[in-house]
Amino acid sequence: MRTILRIFHQKYLSHQAGKKETLSLLNKMDKISVRKKSRRNEVGQKTEASLVFFQVICPGLPGYPGSLFLSTNNKRYLFNCSEGTQRLCVEHCVSRSLASLEHIFLTQKSWRCMGGLGGMCLAIKDSGSPDVTLHGPEGSTKIYEMTKGFICLQNFNILPQEITSSNLEPYTDSTLTVEYLHLSKNNPTHNTQSVPAPEYWNTVYKGFDANGKLISKFVPEEIEYDENVYGANSNIVYILTIKGRKGKLCLDKCLDKGVPPGPLLGKLKQGEDIVLENGETVFAADVRDQNLPDKKFIVIDLPSLDYMDSLLCAPIWDSIRKEGKLQGMFHFTSSEILLSKEYQTWMNSFNGNIEHHMINDLNSKGYGTLGVATFAEKLSILDPNIFQPLHSDIYFDEQERHKSSNKNWIFHRTADRIVVRGFPPEHVTTLSPILPSLVKEELESLQDFKEVFSRTRDKVCVETNSSTYPSFVFLGTGSSVPSKYRAPSAILVELRPKEYMIMDCGEGTIIQLYRYFGIQGMKEFLRGLKGIYISHLHADHHLGLIGIIKERQRLNIGEAQPLYIAAPTKLSSFFNQYHVGFEGILENLIQVQNEHALILHADAVREPDEAIIQFKEALGLKVYDTCRAVHCVNSYCVSFVTTEGFHFIYTGDTRPNSGLIDLSKNIHLDLLIHEATMEHIMLEDAIKKRHSTFTEAINGGIALNAKATVLTHFSQRYPKFPFFDELVDHPNVGYAFDFMRVDRHTFNHTHHLMDALKTIFKEDYELMAARKEIFEYKMKSLESTTEEKNDSGEGEESETKLKDLYSKLDHPSRKIKRLKLD
Repeated sequence: MRTILRIFHQKYLSHQAGKKETLSLLNKMDKISVRKKSRRNEVGQKTEASLVFFQVICPGLPGYPGSLFLSTNNKRYLFNCSEGTQRLCVEHCVSRSLASLEHIFLTQKSWRCMGGLGGMCLAIKDSGSPDVTLHGPEGSTKIYEMTKGFICLQNFNILPQEITSSNLEPYTDSTLTVEYLHLSKNNPTHNTQSVPAPEYWNTVYKGFDANGKLISKFVPEEIEYDENVYGANSNIVYILTIKGRKGKLCLDKCLDKGVPPGPLLGKLKQGEDIVLENGETVFAADVRDQNLPDKKFIVIDLPSLDYMDSLLCAPIWDSIRKEGKLQGMFHFTSSEILLSKEYQTWMNSFNGNIEHHMINDLNSKGYGTLGVATFAEKLSILDPNIFQPLHSDIYFDEQERHKSSNKNWIFHRTADRIVVRGFPPEHVTTLSPILPSLVKEELESLQDFKEVFSRTRDKVCVETNSSTYPSFVFLGTGSSVPSKYRAPSAILVELRPKEYMIMDCGEGTIIQLYRYFGIQGMKEFLRGLKGIYISHLHADHHLGLIGIIKERQRLNIGEAQPLYIAAPTKLSSFFNQYHVGFEGILENLIQVQNEHALILHADAVREPDEAIIQFKEALGLKVYDTCRAVHCVNSYCVSFVTTEGFHFIYTGDTRPNSGLIDLSKNIHLDLLIHEATMEHIMLEDAIKKRHSTFTEAINGGIALNAKATVLTHFSQRYPKFPFFDELVDHPNVGYAFDFMRVDRHTFNHTHHLMDALKTIFKEDYELMAARKEIFEYKMKSLESTTEEKNDSGEGEESETKLKDLYSKLDHPSRKIKRLKLD
């Protein structure tokens, strides 16, 4: 709703009264959010939770580090926040979970534990919450400070709770107490000193002179090294105590004892014994259910065996063993360390009946989610030329649960729940293998599907004996915050067989790659990955970079071959700080600066740039040129021409841009990949946010005489596919889906799928149409002043009309969630 208010505010900026009213309403909404959270905190401190359960968000697979959610009636807590956590929380957690998420606990300072923190904070803010408390090792908040410049987080605060050996005061509320165990390295096996960043990451771009000569200056960044802050020199183990709960008051037993309705029942409920009028004493213990005892759990993520001495010597374990309240452990610790003799000895020192929950790489499969897998299967039935079912590694193998000889070892998949108290509401939390036959039966049961399907397949039939290169796989087609069906921007380009480049790399790109290639295929892909191009430094376009770099390191691929990163020079500041302050990531990475590939005026002669020459040679490119995008500072559009002569342009985020004409260089353009965030009726919002509408992107392709145009970067207003009205008359224009693979023969295939998509996802399309109608009506209504409406007597009529339009959103099928107006 806030988005709509901002649009209306912008449209009627000249009406000062309306401006003041709108700003006042926005401020009131922020104040209401703060007051709601304050009241919720007060209630949470007093109320005992009747429902408590853990939920595995990310199971800890390779490239898919673990994260764990703890839910109660009043509050939510998150342990580690890896890439993709926010997206999975939205799909699988209880409704409004993020609005109640107040505490995030980090086990160590590494990307695998906090790579999703930026996206999570944005989602928490959008849910209406004004802040979140971050618990973790010293320096944990530094990464938030480094990344918040990429994310719009106005009026949102991170409240730091840094844990050191001298600051171990537990967190506690009415339901939970969290004690901290601070572990330090003993006898480290390797030097922890920071490796200086290579010189090419410290070059600051200055520009070109009038003749096109490159002017740059070497400026070493003064980044202070602090051994207490760098890397994983400290590690936190969390000991959780789920507080017991008084037994419920049994009214039947009270009646049997002759207790009258009134304040005496309240005293019994509080645990007080009472005396009746007849002098009989009623003991609270006799009319209450048995009290629920405290339960303890441990969350542990040991980075290396260098911490083992510190773990074993901790005095807290003796008291935990004596109490006998320990119910389970959640092991984020990698399998290499967990299976070591020392770690096993520590595990076995506790009661043999406790459960050991694996949130690590011992969970060898389970990258998928039910919604994404089913959606991909339906699309593959429509057109197998551009859609394939996701890799079988997305499915969790039930045999995994029983692969250990230890019956108390439990292996998990995404969305598994571990109930501590009460029974959670019914919710689909498991992912069983999708049976194509059942999905097809479901589609064939739809009215008119067979006719539409036959007509569609005739149009998309392609006769080809071999793959054509380059090919393009759209790994992420959403904008800003990821949603159930759309990840942030990422496009995989297979330039030649088994040789790859990625264009933009939003958060969770590594997960999308694992879903597409599978575990074995991922190793082969990373060996063939030559370069990554970043259009600009908004979070949804580059925060997936470190995840890919770390996975290359884990598989020892980075040592064998360099990886070229073509990006705005400003990225060097972020990478240098992370490299020195957290983990080494710059080894064997070669920076290519987008500024040095800018198109110059006709008479200018560009000074050769060695990094660009190497980049083009490694990727098999004849041309790599950039121009400024009409978006944020340091944003670029790019043109590539392969050695085989295939020419494609990728705009990144931009308004319509005359610089694209210069990029085309009068070379026949085979493919234009253009961002198309929203419909043209939202033009003013597009102008404000510096994005393009569907119509503007289509016109951009026409102006460049592009053979084909593919639209991407859709607003999350379009969860599965865009509204088709502006696309239907342009047969050479396609629109992207996550995991769609296209080449020169199939760029426009999605244009032929419109009727089939309307049939399969009829409810979704009707809801989008209803939302569009409401938006148009509101915009038209505001074009008339309040006085005109009052004079004409149209106020009541307009209100009735609006109610009728809103009623269209209430579809009888409860399987379809109501789409938000904002």
